[in-house]
Amino acid sequence: MNKISIDTGFYDLKIENSQEYFLEILNPNTTINIEILENAKVNLGILQKDSNINLSFSLGKNSSLILNQLLINSSNSVTVNQKENSYLNYVNSVLTLKDSLNEIKIIQEEKSCFSSMNFNGINLSNVKLHCIINGVVKKEASMTTLSENSQIINFQNGNSKIIPNLIVDNYEVSASHSAYIGTLGDEEIFYLNSRGLTTLMAKELLLKSVLLSKIDFKYQDIFLNEIKNEINIK
Repeated sequence: MNKISIDTGFYDLKIENSQEYFLEILNPNTTINIEILENAKVNLGILQKDSNINLSFSLGKNSSLILNQLLINSSNSVTVNQKENSYLNYVNSVLTLKDSLNEIKIIQEEKSCFSSMNFNGINLSNVKLHCIINGVVKKEASMTTLSENSQIINFQNGNSKIIPNLIVDNYEVSASHSAYIGTLGDEEIFYLNSRGLTTLMAKELLLKSVLLSKIDFKYQDIFLNEIKNEINIK
């Protein structure tokens, strides 16, 4: 795995072959442009803390991107443009004690694209956690698949909001979205209490399970350590 620490306001990355990358964002305000060329298959993890970044991806024909991102007390704006027969599996998890705005736009420009977007948010305080997802299917993008699944768990009386949009200009498309905002279930906590866990331990375990839901196993240990550190500090 290629690990890259980004401590600059602007970063460009062009990927020609199948690669694994892990990006650690050190600059609080960064713009990152990533171009994945034709036939390249990329597995990418991104860790972002106390920052606000702009991410732009361009997926070439027959390319593939598995993208796993953990944001802690951060916001981001993400745009993904897909060419013919490209594949996107994107999981974005957010843990925050600060206002967090996440704007995600996935644009299928040509035929036979596949996109899966999963957003997992934990609002720990009485702050804003907003997620706006725009899935766009162009007129030329026939025989494509696009799904959006979003959830936010409030630990207090946070101002949480999910806006899932599907903008489809083609009839030969399979498109769906779902959104959930709520609290941790009493039944799940009661069950874990019955297994010997305190209520605090049960909540921490459920919190971790939400944030790591659908995260690629390559990044689960890295992300789990960051989540543990944040819980211990706060």
